[in-house]
Amino acid sequence: MRYLEKLFSLEGKLAVVTGGSRGLGKGMAEALLNSGAEVILVSADEGRLQATADEFTCAGFKVTAHQCDLSSADEIERLCDTIEEAHGRLDVLVNAAGVTSGWDEVLQYPDEAWERTLKINLEAPFRLCRRLARLMTKDGGSIINITSLAAERGAPDNPAYGAA
Repeated sequence: MRYLEKLFSLEGKLAVVTGGSRGLGKGMAEALLNSGAEVILVSADEGRLQATADEFTCAGFKVTAHQCDLSSADEIERLCDTIEEAHGRLDVLVNAAGVTSGWDEVLQYPDEAWERTLKINLEAPFRLCRRLARLMTKDGGSIINITSLAAERGAPDNPAYGAA
């Protein structure tokens, strides 16, 4: 193994990537896998999740898929319990899952869209960080929370996304 590859190797490391079945999450999962990590993919879309897991497995990577609705605190707890029971440790958490639940002027913006967006984009990463950080080794770990430019430049017709 060349020096830089060895220096940045994640061989033997375990990573969780939410939103791992597509987009940025899938790309980050692939980068972690290419660096030698074992990756637990998390997504609400079971079909897309399994297709992505199969794609990575066929390419020779060690990957596990967990379907989880991140708007549900109970499902997040079950996910964390499963990871703890199966592995007892964690090295990397990537919170890449995110949704936008509606576009409407703020005066008509529905409560349901506000609540769903904040649950997935804000509450879920907090819950995952709080719970899974406990599994990181005494040598530490890495938590990567992905955000959007909307955090700095909110959109008048999508208040929940910018707030989250």
